[in-house]
Amino acid sequence: LPELFYFLKDIKPAAPREPYYRTRERGWRKAQEGKLDEAIELFQASIVSSPNKDLDYREMAWMHFELGRLAEAESLYRSAYAINPKDPVILKGLTLTYAKTGKSELLKTLLPEACLANPQDPALLELQRMVEDEA
Repeated sequence: LPELFYFLKDIKPAAPREPYYRTRERGWRKAQEGKLDEAIELFQASIVSSPNKDLDYREMAWMHFELGRLAEAESLYRSAYAINPKDPVILKGLTLTYAKTGKSELLKTLLPEACLANPQDPALLELQRMVEDEA
């Protein structure tokens, strides 16, 4: 037993993990500074303990969209949508991603719902006019 104590005396407790909301706040600050890759890393860290993962997915999706990484954006928006399908920002982001990637059938399916959730959004209204003109 004394041998065990000898080894245990050098073990230090791990530093407490930063709360997810602080990590998320740091991510938002990095995004505002235009450091989107750094912000994405912080949101990935936040998602581990976050109770509302849809927000983390949504924010990372937007950043990937802004960086032109449309496949990643779509995947993350889909994850967010699966958790919170009524969030207007998620609906808009996923709809715009479908438009940008040429997924017209998915776009036509989701666009009415996105427009209902964001009735005054100019980007969605323009998209709706374009879809109606094609019909």
